[in-house]
Parts: sequence; structure tokens; C-alpha cells
Amino acid sequence: MTALVLASTSGTRRRLLQAACISFETIAPDVDENNLRQKWQDQPAETIAAKLAEEKALTVSALVPSAIVIGADQTLILNNTILNKSMTEAEAFATLKNMSGREHMLQSAVTLAKDGKSIWSYVDEARLTMRDLSDTEITDYVRAEPEATMNAVGGYYLEGRGIQLFERIEGDYFTILGLPMLALITALRRFGVPMV
Repeated sequence: MTALVLASTSGTRRRLLQAACISFETIAPDVDENNLRQKWQDQPAETIAAKLAEEKALTVSALVPSAIVIGADQTLILNNTILNKSMTEAEAFATLKNMSGREHMLQSAVTLAKDGKSIWSYVDEARLTMRDLSDTEITDYVRAEPEATMNAVGGYYLEGRGIQLFERIEGDYFTILGLPMLALITALRRFGVPMV
């Protein structure tokens, strides 16, 4: 039986794998994402997401070389600019205000590693358009959803109240949540991870 490890602290990614009845362990990767994002800032967003996903997978794979390790990351582009997570309520408000009425793109990358080597990777993109939001709506949302506004790069969890912020979505739901599940499950089967 092939051991599977998720190299992530993301509650959403854990819930997605659990809901799919996939057995796995979780190990937080010791990766300085901010430093690496800065290092790769001139790269395309999908490349940054892919490199971060691989870095996480390889870092944890060094700790558990016989396991298959899942690394994942996501970038968000608005007006040709890669956004970062908000650190304060004021930053979250400014981010959502800037995204209001506009389209942004999410790139979700996932990498599998084993024995300290990358064995598979995949990147998918989704496009989302927020509806026009009033300042009052944004303020109410930021105060009601502090976890989403600080932990998600766009300040929303689509699977929660955040869906109310949107008027159009194009792309795979799991890609938007940060883990392209259909491609991942196909790859896990190929590498001998047991599926129900």
C-alpha cells in the first residue's frame, strides 16, 4: 500500500481529499513562500504556482521518501498583477474593492513527489468575475469572514459566503478551491495509490 502525504496546511485541501475518501497524512512544508514568490516574481503566475507546489512536495518528500507527496499552490492575477494574501482588514477591503466588477484568474498547481523527485505536475486556470460591490457590502463581508479574507489570496472562500461576491465563473470548481481533484485522482491511481 502506497503511503500518501499532503504537504500543506490548507484546511480546504485537507477537506477535499477527505471528502473523496482518500487516506493521507499531513505534514506542513518548511517553505518560505514569500521569499520564493519574491525570487520568482518575474516568472508567469502559473510558473510561480507550479514551482511553489513542487518545492512543497520535494521538501516533504525528503522527510518521507517512500511516500507519494502532494504539493499544491495557487496564484491570483488581477490586471496583470499577482496578488498576495491580505495581512490586515484594511488590506482585505482594498483587495476586494479593487476586484469589484472585474475579472481575475486563478492558477492552481499540484505536484506529486516520491523519493525526493518530482514525478508528476499539473496546472489549471479558472476565470472569475466579481459583481460590482458597494463599500458597505465589502465592509460587511470582511467583518463577517475574517478567516477567508486573511487566509485566501483573493479574500474569499467560494464554497462559503464568498460565492455571493460573484456574477460569473469559468473553470473547474476544484481548481478554484486550490486543488485540481480530477487530474490529481487520475495521477494517484496511475502511481498505485488505493482508491475506494
